[in-house]
Parts: sequence; structure tokens; C-alpha cells
Amino acid sequence: KEEENYDDFDDYLEMIIEFGYITLFASALPLGALFSICANYFEVRNDLFKLLYVYPRPIPSPESGLGVWRAILTSIVALGLLTNTALFAFTSEQLRSWVPSLFRKVDPTLDALFITNADDEFIAREGSGRYIVLLAFGLEHVIGIFALLLYIIIPRTSSLVLNDIKRRESDKLRAARALKKSKLSNLVQNEQSQKKTK
Repeated sequence: KEEENYDDFDDYLEMIIEFGYITLFASALPLGALFSICANYFEVRNDLFKLLYVYPRPIPSPESGLGVWRAILTSIVALGLLTNTALFAFTSEQLRSWVPSLFRKVDPTLDALFITNADDEFIAREGSGRYIVLLAFGLEHVIGIFALLLYIIIPRTSSLVLNDIKRRESDKLRAARALKKSKLSNLVQNEQSQKKTK
């Protein structure tokens, strides 16, 4: 029976989906990241067993980065900013505590048609919905600009890695010069020995 080769696509997809749930709904379940760390501990052990005992050893191939997965992760982060801001503004009570003037106490006789959840004690004041939306999307834009600035300011490659790359390139260049010099000296010695024998 021919053994099936290991394909890392499913493992990447699994991690991307998990990252998506955690990022898109972080404000709904802040402990999701902790649960993810615990689940990933077991996932790593499972993948280790799979690579050691189930599949033949994968052939390593050099990669320059994450490829298309990087674009997917960036998109999830941008969408997560939007969903978490919307969850904050429209479903939590935090915005009401920040800007209480946009909300009023529920009157059960007047607001019976508008209340979808019996536990709601406050609803938006008449005409304040546009301000709530404006505040939510303004907050989303401020956080987005801050995230973009961090993305621009923080280098993709650390200075330690860049220094190590420069050192290795310098070592390669030195080794190539030394090899060229030794070949040249060998060539000169060969020519001199040929002249002596003549």
C-alpha cells in the first residue's frame, strides 16, 4: 500500500479558522484566546504524532513567507476590528456607560413593541441612533488608524535577524574571496612549476 503524503493545507486552514473565531468575536468571548492556547497545546501534540507515526517524513521546501495565508490573516484582522466595534456599540452595555445621554430607561408600556430582550433596561433615545452609529464607526476608524500606524512602525524583520543575515552574507563573501585567492595562488604555483620543468 502506498503511503499518503502529508499535506499542511488542512493544518493551516484549521489555524486560520481558529484565529478568525478568536479575532472576529474577541469582545463576545474574551477568554477565547485562553481556550485557544489550551486547544493548541493538544493540537501540537496531535500534529506531532501525525508527523512521526502516520505520514512519511515530508520533504522540506524553502518558503519565503506565509504566501496567501498572510493576506487572509490581514483581512481577518481588518474584519475583526469592524465586528468587535459593532459588538461593542450595539450589543454591550459599555457604550451606554460611556455616553449615558444617548440612552434612556425603558418604559414597559410605551416601548413594548421595540424591546426584543426582556432584560434590556435601557434603549437608545429617539434620534440618537445616528450618533451611536457615528460614535461606533468613529471609534473603529481611530483604532484602525492606530493599528495601521503600528503596522507601519514595527519592522517585519527584527534588527537581530537583519544583522545575522548581513553577517552571513559577509562571511560568504569573505569565503568566496578566500577561495578565489587560493585558486589563483594554486594556478600561479602550477604555472611556475610547469616553467621549472621545461
